[in-house]
Amino acid sequence: MNNRIDPFKLSHQFSKPLLMFDVQGASRQLTDVRMELVVRDEAPGGVSLIFHLAPQIYNEIDKAEEFNLVTALREEVSGPPFNSHREVTIEARLHPQFYPFLSPFIQDLSQIEPFLHDLARQTADHPLLSTSSWFATEVTQTGLRGVSRYRTFWRRLRISSNTFDRIQQGDFQQAIQEFIRGKINLELVQYPQELLDEDVRQFADQISQATAESVREIFMSVEEELSSEGEEDPTDDADEIDWIDPLDAVAAYLNEDGWSWRRQEGEDSLITGVAGENGSFLCQIVWDVANRYLIAYAALPIITDPQHRSAMMEFVTRANYGLLIGAFELDLDNGELRFRNTLYTDLAYPSSQQIAELLYTTASVTDDYLPGILQVNDGIAPQIALSAVEGTSAETVE
Repeated sequence: MNNRIDPFKLSHQFSKPLLMFDVQGASRQLTDVRMELVVRDEAPGGVSLIFHLAPQIYNEIDKAEEFNLVTALREEVSGPPFNSHREVTIEARLHPQFYPFLSPFIQDLSQIEPFLHDLARQTADHPLLSTSSWFATEVTQTGLRGVSRYRTFWRRLRISSNTFDRIQQGDFQQAIQEFIRGKINLELVQYPQELLDEDVRQFADQISQATAESVREIFMSVEEELSSEGEEDPTDDADEIDWIDPLDAVAAYLNEDGWSWRRQEGEDSLITGVAGENGSFLCQIVWDVANRYLIAYAALPIITDPQHRSAMMEFVTRANYGLLIGAFELDLDNGELRFRNTLYTDLAYPSSQQIAELLYTTASVTDDYLPGILQVNDGIAPQIALSAVEGTSAETVE
């Protein structure tokens, strides 16, 4: 079992194009395919497929709404309009009902490639090869004028079970509101937030029933397709499986990268330790559910003395002015000092690269400025302490 601690994520880049099939049995060639499998409790807990499509194939898929690319469930396109003569990249998630098909490949995900190629030569009816079993969450295209992108309702919906009837109403309603926000024109950014929130809620109430019926119909069609093919339901004996949440993705990365960590009981956060060149400190990663942010807080290993808090406030203000990412925060009442960094997750679990950037940026900036912070708490002038950290002269800091 890979000698890894749950949860963890496996990834495999296919060496050859992969064939999938629509409901009529017509083949679709996917190129530059990568599969990502999240493993939790020794079972698949999330399966994603990232692949490229030639222009003609994408145009056919777009028209037929394959990969569940239902027009009504798409958000607005960001960037320039899509070019019908350029290839596109699609990220899609597998219907949870079919997760157990991936169980034999947890020990070695690379074996999924020959398995699927063999399947494609034998049949067009297997659920893993059916475009209706996969739910496209994002479509992108890179051109001379920049990146074009649109996302779908499936990216917003947290699917917490393998059938539509078990999706929690709160999760569905929240997904509807987030989906509507994604369709709002950016020109409305100056619209009063409290009015926007109320309008979004009212609009969500009006369309949620219709959208629910549309989503239900799609889910049921996938389940009926499985039944009509005479396949045994692979989830009959399986526990209910959730999509991995952002903190689980962070935990998977920490395990893979060799970090020690612990989950905060009863809280949406976990804590890990950092041993830097200039000192050691704790880092807390918090999942802000309401605002969809992963927040990393590095707690400095000092409490600023009352007589030095004004000087520390000056040091923090001067340091923050030059920082491109994150900020130091000082509690003037109790002297606590921390560095804060954030990552917007948009309801999708973050990639390993995003998590690495969040954690290592937080750790490195905190460690770099720690000597200056300790100096200020010992009575050194803020400008002198900052100049030593940033390699400038005290005069040029003015």
